[in-house]
Amino acid sequence: ALNKLGQKAEPVLPEATAALKDRDATVRQCAATLIGNIGPAAKGVAPDLLAMFQDAAQPAAVRAAIPFALVGVGADPKVVTPAVKAGVADKDVFVRMACASALYGLDKSEAKAAVQVYRDALKVEDAHMAAVLGMKQFKGDAKDAVPDLIAMFQQGGPG
Repeated sequence: ALNKLGQKAEPVLPEATAALKDRDATVRQCAATLIGNIGPAAKGVAPDLLAMFQDAAQPAAVRAAIPFALVGVGADPKVVTPAVKAGVADKDVFVRMACASALYGLDKSEAKAAVQVYRDALKVEDAHMAAVLGMKQFKGDAKDAVPDLIAMFQQGGPG
């Protein structure tokens, strides 16, 4: 419910920041999402989010929430873009898609690379529905993916 409040959730920022260190991964994931939704008022948390993202011990679900949070808080693109670009090659498809989306949010000139991550995800059974739904963020920049989408649906569609 707090995620829907956006900036109005700013009063709980200290608690959300503390929750980034919770032993429960779901709590950390929710905290990162909430912080991203709070927006620029939470920009000071960006270094903590970036450190969490770069921590390979963090579960993929937590790491996948962080790129969106970094964009949401308005983290400095010069600081976060290298980590987000590296995340596009992550072993987890959902982390890759999150990084591709964040990269596109940070720099629209990265559209081709970001769309390619989603095109590749169309071929991953557990991810193809998320990839289809995520393509809409790219609008006209995803036009090269249309043949892939058509082919996927001709073969029975996602899920």
